[in-house]
Amino acid sequence: MEPSAATVAVETDKGRVGPEAPEVTTPAGPALVERIEAEASKRAGGPGPDLRAVLPDTAQAAPLKLSTPVAGLFNAIRLPAGALTYRLCVQSAEVPVSCSGGQPLVKPVAADVTGDGVADLAARLLPTAQQQQFTGLDFTVKRLPGRPELQARVWAEYDERVSIGFDGMREGSALSASDRGTFTVDPTGKRVKADVERTDPGASAAVVAGLTGRTLVRLRQTPATDKLTIDATLNATRLDLTASSPARLDALVVTGDRLTRAVLDRMPTRARVTMNRGKDGDTEVQLTAAASIGQAELHDQTYDDGRLSRLASVTLGDVPPAFTARYGATGAKQTLALDTRLRRAGTAQVVYFDRAAAKTVLRAELSGLPARLRLTSDPAEHRVRHSTSSPIGRFALVAQRGGGAISTLRGGHVTMIKNGPAVGVSALLSGLSGFDVTYGAKPRALLTATAGGRSFVGAASIDGIHLARMEISNTPARVDVTLDPATRKAVYQASGDIGKLRAAYANTRQGPTIEATVRGVRGDVSASWTLGERSTVAFTSSSPLPNVQVYANRKYVTKPGGEDVHAAMDGVGKRAELVADTAARTLTWTADTPVRSVTALARVKLQGREVRAAARVTGVPTRFDASWNPGDYHFRGLSGPVGTATLAFTNHAGAKAPAGPHLAAHYDEATGDLDASVRIQGLSAVRLTPEGEGLTADFRAARQRLAIDADITRGDLRFGVLGTLGPVVEKGSRLTLTAAGSTLSYAGTRLDVRARAWLGKAGALRRMPAAPAVAGGLSLVDGGCAAGSQGCAPGPFCTARGCFGIQGYLDVTGLPERVTVDLAARTFTFDGYRPGSRGLGVYLASTVLAPVPIKATARLTGLPSKITRMSLGPFEVTGGNTVRAFYRIEPAATLGSLSVHAQAGDLRGRLTVEPVPAVVAVHGSYGAKTRVRVQNSAAVDRLTAKVTLPGAGTGELRLKDVPATFGVDADAAGGGVRVPALTYKAEGGASTLDGYLAVEGGLTDRRGELGAVSIAVTDLAADTTVRLKPDLSLDLVSKPVPTGRIELHAGLTVEPVARQPIKLAKEVPSTKGFLTYRVGGAFALGRSTIEDLSLSVRRVSWLRIRPGQIPFDLKAPRAVGYLTPGVEGDYARLDVGAEGVKLRPDVNLRLRLVKDVGGEVFHESVRIGPTTSLALRRYDQRMRRIGAQHEVSAAGVRLACLAVNAKPGFAGKGKVNSITLRGSGGPQMISLLDAGGRVPDYAVDLLTHFMSPFPGAHWKVAEARAGGCAGPA
Repeated sequence: MEPSAATVAVETDKGRVGPEAPEVTTPAGPALVERIEAEASKRAGGPGPDLRAVLPDTAQAAPLKLSTPVAGLFNAIRLPAGALTYRLCVQSAEVPVSCSGGQPLVKPVAADVTGDGVADLAARLLPTAQQQQFTGLDFTVKRLPGRPELQARVWAEYDERVSIGFDGMREGSALSASDRGTFTVDPTGKRVKADVERTDPGASAAVVAGLTGRTLVRLRQTPATDKLTIDATLNATRLDLTASSPARLDALVVTGDRLTRAVLDRMPTRARVTMNRGKDGDTEVQLTAAASIGQAELHDQTYDDGRLSRLASVTLGDVPPAFTARYGATGAKQTLALDTRLRRAGTAQVVYFDRAAAKTVLRAELSGLPARLRLTSDPAEHRVRHSTSSPIGRFALVAQRGGGAISTLRGGHVTMIKNGPAVGVSALLSGLSGFDVTYGAKPRALLTATAGGRSFVGAASIDGIHLARMEISNTPARVDVTLDPATRKAVYQASGDIGKLRAAYANTRQGPTIEATVRGVRGDVSASWTLGERSTVAFTSSSPLPNVQVYANRKYVTKPGGEDVHAAMDGVGKRAELVADTAARTLTWTADTPVRSVTALARVKLQGREVRAAARVTGVPTRFDASWNPGDYHFRGLSGPVGTATLAFTNHAGAKAPAGPHLAAHYDEATGDLDASVRIQGLSAVRLTPEGEGLTADFRAARQRLAIDADITRGDLRFGVLGTLGPVVEKGSRLTLTAAGSTLSYAGTRLDVRARAWLGKAGALRRMPAAPAVAGGLSLVDGGCAAGSQGCAPGPFCTARGCFGIQGYLDVTGLPERVTVDLAARTFTFDGYRPGSRGLGVYLASTVLAPVPIKATARLTGLPSKITRMSLGPFEVTGGNTVRAFYRIEPAATLGSLSVHAQAGDLRGRLTVEPVPAVVAVHGSYGAKTRVRVQNSAAVDRLTAKVTLPGAGTGELRLKDVPATFGVDADAAGGGVRVPALTYKAEGGASTLDGYLAVEGGLTDRRGELGAVSIAVTDLAADTTVRLKPDLSLDLVSKPVPTGRIELHAGLTVEPVARQPIKLAKEVPSTKGFLTYRVGGAFALGRSTIEDLSLSVRRVSWLRIRPGQIPFDLKAPRAVGYLTPGVEGDYARLDVGAEGVKLRPDVNLRLRLVKDVGGEVFHESVRIGPTTSLALRRYDQRMRRIGAQHEVSAAGVRLACLAVNAKPGFAGKGKVNSITLRGSGGPQMISLLDAGGRVPDYAVDLLTHFMSPFPGAHWKVAEARAGGCAGPA
């Protein structure tokens, strides 16, 4: 046994479920802002705007000596003298910051910038035409003839308000041969203009202009052009640039709290850069140019109290002639729009930061820019939207507010982490023309692209309550995923194939947890689910799906558990629905086409219990259903067979089911525990139904063996079966167990079954032991309980003898179509039997249904391949001494063997038959009158019938070569001679019986008055009798042919004989009365017994054994004659044996020869006393000399030698306690008087003669010779 599939499914279903919280790659806090501040500081060259980084502070400048340049270097200009002056300042590697004293305008001056004391350059500052509120100046710097290229910075400070000049040291590579600039500066610092002309410029050149100490503009060109025009509107941060030829331009505008920089790589001859900032943080960056620009950088940094407060930064690659980037912020909502006026751009990097707006950060990196792009991040709606006029190459975004954590994944993604006011958004997308991702209570992701193939992950954590995750393995041109926990639906729409699509949602406070995964999405897919007593999972799709998985839980969980449903389906068509109704205890499946596999697990709380239903099905038809109702367990492939099916249900822990293919069902109405399980291949239908007083199991499936495990208790009735059966087949297999009164029936198809079964009262079944296992057979036992006791209400399974339960064990191959066991009649009946093995065993034990308690075992061997009907029984041992068995088979067939063992109380019986004919009927009653009746349909080789009653004894019949029908009567005998009477008659005259019949004395008569019965025979004649007549003579008659051998065991008891005198005389012949042979003495006998007196006679037609005569006219019982019995008859050989000899004769014989005159001439005394062994002697009907000669003497003189003859005469001796007679010897006697060879032969011979039962017995002195005897007397 192993845990139920419902339990296994729970134990193995332990993977992560629901959405994973977005992986935090940037922890909540200032890290992102600090990186932006670091980047800004790097661009600014320090922690904030620094005018000294553009032009050094001249407050501590060293004095600069000036000289007059050579004449003719500048055109002569005459201007009226004025009060305004300027200072000339220089800086180089050799000369620190140095400034001259005030010089009048127009006056040319020369200065040394190399530190060698020789003037290197000349400079002149002229006023230009004044415009209202503007200062106009013309500043020229020339390298003096013969001087080398100069790396120096030269500028003029006019009226202590305006600084203008040229940088050939830090920003430029060198001063030009001639640098001339016409500058116009707004005194308020809002606008600066410059027209620059150069002669023989260096590799790069820079011009600087602005208000001293307030605002500076620096412009660097690489390579330097001959002409350059700058118009900088600083309040709106607009730069208009015109150059004589394309060049790289780096423009920097610095004020006390703001730094703006524009870098144009290969700027065309004309360009405009505009950066506008609104009051609410809105920012617009525009770039227009006469032609495309390779790369452009636009940075605008604002500071407050020395810290970066706002930042707008755009870095562009492959820039079209027109580009606009707009950033808008409304509360937490952020919007980014890019416009290139119908032309694509290469790349763009956009960074926005606003410290005052909750430290809002937006960083976007884009490539393959479309003409138009718009991005909106709205934390209030938990939504991120992106649209473009055409697919974008790559889009990467990080947006943060309030230092929110950020999840930046490696592949395509859109993530949002919101925790109160703190928000972090990250996106990385490629090839998309738009997306719309919404998180929260109803997650949705809409992606559009012209070319798919890339993966996508959408993940969000909204205030730690709403978790959502969407995963798309590859994005087609359009995909729309919506997960709506409120309506319990997930909808997928795709314009192309998606390898894998996963959507998950969880509400961490109150649930639910939802996860749906679909593989091979094409077109529209809708998934829905319901949780509760009736849990459902349903799918609809516009095209077949390789795989669909759904998990739903009422609560928030990260691992399966609680009330949930989990379903996975492979090879789904366009429609499928799985319903697990735990209240109705059913599972149903409906689909439009067969499905490759379905795996499902549903759990729900029902009446305080966790109810679990699990299914693993392959080769799924369009419709199947299952029920685990205690009144009807079934699983059906309604539209066709199922490839493989494993289904399980349980409402309690610890449910078990067999391993491998099986059907299992357990229910206890008292506890409410219920579980069911099925695992079958090629299943069309399986059903287990307890009904009435029985149990039915139906199977239709591919050929296979099944384990079955059912235990159902309803009220006080319990039904169950546990084991294996099969092979079940597609056309149908059935098994029904029914109890009716004392009869238990099985009906069904032919199956191989090895199982235990039980049915009846729960109280009885609980107390009784299991039926014993019978290899290759079946057993059945009953047990009782008192009506009205626990688990034993009056009703079904109750009889007049009490209520009961029945347990059985089956181990049968080719189980019959019907088996009926009648416990009361003690019978087994098999119908339609096709044995799979040649043997069958049965066991029956009944204490309730049988009239008397009984146990019986039977075994048959050599079964035929087809049996129409076979009956075994009744089997019984009754009356203290009777064994009975019956057997019949149709059609008639001969089996190998039948053995039966039965027990009733202490009485045990056994019967064996070999071989077994079509009909066997044996009845044996053992005791004082033993009766055996055999009525078989044919002769058998062997038959035994035996009963044993402890304390009394055993009666046994062991036979060979047994006729079909015969009877044996054997009556035990009492009295002194206990020889059983025997009557044997065999129908048909068969004289073949060999065997043995024995009945112990305790069984015949417990008082011990009757003897035991022991008879052994060989080739017993068909009509044989053994009779002890009233005169104690024994007659044995066999006909119509002699019996081959018959052996009887008798007992002999001789009651005491009082001492009586012996006296007789006979004249010695030829002495004319002179000598007389006199015998005298006394005869007495104590109580004497021979426990076992065996007679074995061969080839006998008739045999008579007579007791000997009572000699000397003694008064003694007739049994004394069996001390010298006579034997006669038609027989070949007689073997006589004695065991347990206890003879107590007390005989004194005095033998004398007396003269007529003169007294005795010979005298001898002989005593025969008690003995426990015998030297048996036999005598025939011939006159023979007795065993000794007598010598007559007088006065020491040997007078004569006498010899005595007797009839019957001594013919031979036997062995100790045994002797053999031949029938050819005619009538004979056997003498038991020789006490083990201790008595003189002549005494035994003479006394035997006196006891001869045959007529003509006499003795005489046969010879008298003069003189002495030759040998010893």
